[in-house]
Amino acid sequence: MTILTLEASTASAKAMIYDSEKGPIKLITEHYDKARGDISAYDADDVYDAMISAGKKAADGFQPDVVALGGTWHSLLACDENMQPVTPTYSWAYVGAAKDAAEIRANKELTNELYNQTGCMVHGIYPLYKLLHLKHEGMDLKKHYFFGQGSYNFFKMTGERLTSESMASGSAMLNTHDKRYNEMSLSLVGINENQLPLVTTYKESRPLLKKVADELGIRPGIPVTLPHPDGALNQVGAGALEKGIMTLSVGTSGAIRLSTDMPILPKNKSTWCYLAPEKWLSGAATSGATNCVDWFISTVNSKRYSYGDLEKMIQNREKAPVFLPFISGERCPGWHDSRLATFHNLAADTTIGDMYYAVLEGVLFNLYHCYNELINISGKPDIIRVSGGVCKSALWLGMLTDIWQADIEISDIEQASMLGAAVLGMYTAGVITDLTEYKVVTDKILKPDKKAADFYAARFEKYMKAYNSFE
Repeated sequence: MTILTLEASTASAKAMIYDSEKGPIKLITEHYDKARGDISAYDADDVYDAMISAGKKAADGFQPDVVALGGTWHSLLACDENMQPVTPTYSWAYVGAAKDAAEIRANKELTNELYNQTGCMVHGIYPLYKLLHLKHEGMDLKKHYFFGQGSYNFFKMTGERLTSESMASGSAMLNTHDKRYNEMSLSLVGINENQLPLVTTYKESRPLLKKVADELGIRPGIPVTLPHPDGALNQVGAGALEKGIMTLSVGTSGAIRLSTDMPILPKNKSTWCYLAPEKWLSGAATSGATNCVDWFISTVNSKRYSYGDLEKMIQNREKAPVFLPFISGERCPGWHDSRLATFHNLAADTTIGDMYYAVLEGVLFNLYHCYNELINISGKPDIIRVSGGVCKSALWLGMLTDIWQADIEISDIEQASMLGAAVLGMYTAGVITDLTEYKVVTDKILKPDKKAADFYAARFEKYMKAYNSFE
């Protein structure tokens, strides 16, 4: 059984051929044309075309039985009555709706109701508040249809406006309790559910259109799975749908997640509650991760030194500055759209290596701050599985392990979210009858350096002092 997995991620489109017996066979990546937009707002058809291009290259020489779709949470685009895009796709990184969300947050009662109904804090990252922003900018929302990039890709491939419960749960427009579109959310922006894709479960699929099959070089009519977000797919691909397994991913953005049997919504609204296949996800996400590292390399560093060079230039970790990694505003745990990235305690003898160290540390401290919030409501996990760009740096991975002071399981599969989509593809094809049949064997476990505990506790205290100085 062969599955073609297609993913429209933040900065690139990816395609993987997965064999149900042999595992991943082939991976293709197509980076988006930056001339047509950045990661915050880009052309929806460019993204789709890049995904199809990657898929054609991956499928060359294969005849897949299923196409499985993945993407990202929180994107939004508007289409006309002919389903042609009239706006860019606004991704999770888009900050244009920050002011609109802040005005809603000023009403604490309304904020509490929306959070408790949807599991999403009132924040500009969510499509609901992007819609509110478009409305305030003069768009007549009643004349348009709305998609996320994932559901738009599905529509282009099947001709049907459908999305998954999981994808919709990151829109702030789905009621996390009954898994239906939330009346209060739709009323806030003045649209109806017919303008949105129909929400259904991961068990649904639709046949691939002949036109698209011809473009991919594969058979028409094979099932296409519902689009699912990379965060939920990561939980599937990491074998973490069972209780007590936390996934921690550090990619362009960062996230920690725990599967739960019911919605968990803390009073201080520091975390979110979305849906994974069959489960709820209690978690927290940060907007600053490897994008902060890339920003530092290209701007402060002006591409002079490599990652390895900068690691060698770290001179004084004890006196290194503190970095708040909010180059795209803050998501969890404080949800301050307007909070900006800053270096604290820069000194005359601070080196570029020390600043680089501070960036790596600040990204992890933001996630560790979220981790502390999450375990306060969910308890400590039995297992922590880490994936993403952090795994490519022994230094950064070691820092993570020492900050958490816990055993860390490392996934040897870089594309955990694509693997999760392949698992859904296997379910659709009948290879497995339950998603938990897929198991992950982890043979690499990192142990923390106990001697580093006091050092990182002191550094985290400085981070929190800088964090709490925000007004």
